[in-house]
Amino acid sequence: MVRDIPENGVALAEEMKRRNLDFTNLATVEQTVVDSISVGKLYLNPPAISAEFERRYGDELYGAYQMSRVSAADLAVLTSRFVPKKQDESKLSADQYWHAHPELSKECYRPHCAAGDAESLRRAKAEVERFLAPKLACNMRKTMPTATYCCNTCPTTA
Repeated sequence: MVRDIPENGVALAEEMKRRNLDFTNLATVEQTVVDSISVGKLYLNPPAISAEFERRYGDELYGAYQMSRVSAADLAVLTSRFVPKKQDESKLSADQYWHAHPELSKECYRPHCAAGDAESLRRAKAEVERFLAPKLACNMRKTMPTATYCCNTCPTTA
């Protein structure tokens, strides 16, 4: 991790001017940053990567001598793009989870919508019961021994 200090910006600009590189080309800027890190021209912040890096290299890395102590594997970590790690979502509070997933705000809970859904469900159940009530009654009547038919398919008691 490159430290956010003016010295790093100046060093990067000077290196790009020295090489006569295009400042507007992102790939060129990234390559210059990697090259500058490798030779120790930029101040680095090992604790920003991990506690292990801080233990190995201290609070700051700068200069050719200090960069010579960095292993190839660690140099690859120092020169790679930073991708923040996702938190384990099972350990987040409800508010943290809500803020981590902005797409949920589109589906926010509205009590009046839930009440409307409950009312719709109640009406649907009432319609189903009204529709099935005669058929259920017919099925109950079929089990009765003394039955006459009130219609072609429905037995009733006399």
